[in-house]
Amino acid sequence: MNIIDYRPLYRAALFNLLAWVRDDISPPDSQYPMGEDRIKRAVALEMIREIPGFNLPDDTAMTSVFPMDLGPEAHKGIGKMPPVLAAQPYPCWVSSLDKDGNETGGIAMPDIAVPVATHTGFNPRHAQTGGTGQLLEYIGSTFPFAVDKQERETVGDPRLSLAERYEGRNDYLSQVRSAAQKLALKRYILTDDIDLCVEIAAARYDICLERR
Repeated sequence: MNIIDYRPLYRAALFNLLAWVRDDISPPDSQYPMGEDRIKRAVALEMIREIPGFNLPDDTAMTSVFPMDLGPEAHKGIGKMPPVLAAQPYPCWVSSLDKDGNETGGIAMPDIAVPVATHTGFNPRHAQTGGTGQLLEYIGSTFPFAVDKQERETVGDPRLSLAERYEGRNDYLSQVRSAAQKLALKRYILTDDIDLCVEIAAARYDICLERR
């Protein structure tokens, strides 16, 4: 499953909502991916196909949304059922990806800004459960980086290993703290949650080392 803990974002969002309603302080800018920050779903799948261990969903088996013709009185709020679906679905846009396969759109928690793994928003159904290629709802995936260069080359992983990215645990956590502080300055997380982000990241880092 995707192990990113997004609760600090929720906590900050509630405080920002309160400040907006009570004190007329505008919330932080939206980071929803638009324009060049987004790509087609099929393109995203191709970008991560070479990462070992991925169980990729079937693009043709996933849900699409079609334009609907609800009849001549739809503008009055009166729809004709069943609606007539268009021949082609709407384009399915997703966030652009970086070289590790992590999304570049949205608010980058330290797990993304200072990663130890590739995190996705999808987790395909196992073939034995039926619906092969379809997605489990609301469950993403996490694929840790190799521990060192030797392991990475052994499995043919194109992503840099932990040892190639960070000088050690302290270096990693220092970068995590810096990333969390930047989020707090932009009010995407609370200052009180900076230490929590570092604590969460430390646990993730240790797990990725111990799995060897």
